[in-house]
Amino acid sequence: MENVRELQMAFHKISGTEKSSLWPEVYDPETKIGIEYTTRDMPKNPAQMHVLVRKNKSLVFSFDVVENTAKHENAKSFTTTYTGPLEKVRRGFQRDRRVFPEFGSEDAFISYLSDGAELLFTREPSVALFGAKYIFRLI
Repeated sequence: MENVRELQMAFHKISGTEKSSLWPEVYDPETKIGIEYTTRDMPKNPAQMHVLVRKNKSLVFSFDVVENTAKHENAKSFTTTYTGPLEKVRRGFQRDRRVFPEFGSEDAFISYLSDGAELLFTREPSVALFGAKYIFRLI
């Protein structure tokens, strides 16, 4: 797992000089993996997001996450948890294992993806504005 930890640190927000999408995204220049999400045309009850995992700008697989926000009593802050299907991520990795040669195991890839997606969600502007906390979890 130490090796995976080093890879996770490579995630960074797309900068103004790099090609970007219309949606929030994190991109790892070392592995060429991008994680992005969209809420376009997604059901609002419960609120959902569609997460896309790309490699070299090509879509590898995607899955939906469900949003659950809890407001903290007597505070402006809140915690939002995005919960996604672990089984769908596992199937996506197994189906396209050759696309991710740098990962020796399914668990290493899931750990890597979870940290990247968590970073993506914690970069939300409301974290700075309201002290909000975003959590990404695969179940």
